[in-house]
Amino acid sequence: MRQPYVYFIFLLVMLGLLFVGTPHFSRLHTDVINSKTPLARSMWKNVPRMSSVVEPSLPWLECEGGRERKRLAYPKNHKVGGTTFSSILSRYAYTKRLNVVIPKPWTTASRMYPYRLYPKYYMPPPPNQTFDIFLHHVVYNRKRFPQIMPKDTAYVTIIRKPLNHLKSAWSFYHYKKRLRLSKSKNPIATFLADPAKYDHNCGHGIHLPVCFTQNSISVDLGFPPSDNKKVTLGSDPDRREEITQKFVQTIDQDFDLVMLAEYYDESLVLLKRLMCWTMQDIVYFKSSNVRNRHGEEIQLPSELRQTHKDWSYVDYALYDHFNRSLWRRINSSGNDYWGEVKYFKELNKEILHHCQDPCSFHKGKPPFEVNSTRWGPGFTVDSDMCLLLRRDFSCHMFIQAERVGKSLRLPQQKHRRGKPTNPVMAVVTPYCIYCALRKGLRKCENLDTLSHFYRDGYISEEVYQETSQQLCGNHQTKVGNRRRRKKRRSYRKKM
Repeated sequence: MRQPYVYFIFLLVMLGLLFVGTPHFSRLHTDVINSKTPLARSMWKNVPRMSSVVEPSLPWLECEGGRERKRLAYPKNHKVGGTTFSSILSRYAYTKRLNVVIPKPWTTASRMYPYRLYPKYYMPPPPNQTFDIFLHHVVYNRKRFPQIMPKDTAYVTIIRKPLNHLKSAWSFYHYKKRLRLSKSKNPIATFLADPAKYDHNCGHGIHLPVCFTQNSISVDLGFPPSDNKKVTLGSDPDRREEITQKFVQTIDQDFDLVMLAEYYDESLVLLKRLMCWTMQDIVYFKSSNVRNRHGEEIQLPSELRQTHKDWSYVDYALYDHFNRSLWRRINSSGNDYWGEVKYFKELNKEILHHCQDPCSFHKGKPPFEVNSTRWGPGFTVDSDMCLLLRRDFSCHMFIQAERVGKSLRLPQQKHRRGKPTNPVMAVVTPYCIYCALRKGLRKCENLDTLSHFYRDGYISEEVYQETSQQLCGNHQTKVGNRRRRKKRRSYRKKM
């Protein structure tokens, strides 16, 4: 009599496991929510890869507002890690098929900077639709942005320590040469000893505010450059404080989140919670033009540091205000915020390691399954996701321009002559608007271009697989040749 009961209990246990699912682990160890392997694919089977579906009943939906927000405006500041962030937003917009503001011509991403937030400088959205994402260099204009972006848009920006910002801009824009300080042993110190003396050589005047030497973060956010004279060295302290605090409060009122470059990952987790996004929405590859995001503290005498604080008074007030604001926000965050930050950093490193060579997936490398955690649903890191992570900002703009051109039914651009020799061009040319432009083709790696036209349904899976295998074979041949040449050079040096 006991045996039938044993079978009955065993059957109930198996049914329970079938409905509840079993935990699926990646190499990262953290709180894992029960899920099938991989995360309930039956639930997501009709969702495109890289999408982020959020259900109201799921435990990771402990975020502001309680539902995913898809509209975001990021007036891009200079030298704050902004290109990396723009790539994150571009990838999110691409996978969600959102409408991004695309400059005209799109081959120049800074076309709208500084004061060109007007229709003649950007491509329109598809008919009867609105913009969802803005992510370009432009001086923030609090009157113009609401005319372009819908009311439910979240406004986000990034700032950094003013002295580190000066150092980064100094190196990137070659200010030592522009300010005629090439012979100085410590050009930044020489500049700060008398900034007003050298600053007029930096290209102000009709080019305002292209020279990033005085309150440059604030000027990017809409602080009038003409007001620099009212808040600089020797200005009236009371008037300076009044002007500064009025501007800081305006930014505090207008922006939903001000991220700090020194706490980039911590800020991204706050963004994820603000927007109700998922972990895969914020993982990233660092942009190639980010040499040292945090920057070394510049070694300067205390009197020169004080001079810079007086010279860029508004920038320091802005950073101090939002540094305090960020930490208040962090300290009030629940759901083990610091655990999520740690997990995000570890996960990001692991995914970057896994995505070093997208061609490896064509050689049989298995996708990497990420578990569900208390902070978000699981997802698959495959060739498609790795290509999107590695895609740089210029390539994103080219592909977004392709989509916009298709929606606006623009004619195909035909600037090239002769039969295309590139295998990708031979496949995608019949469907491409801008591929024939030399500048357009150079924006993307071949695999990026190919995967986009496959993803959007213009070429078949058979053609995609065959062409990608050919590209990866050619890539490996080139890599092998480079390695052999490097070995020969090394051998000759030893001889």
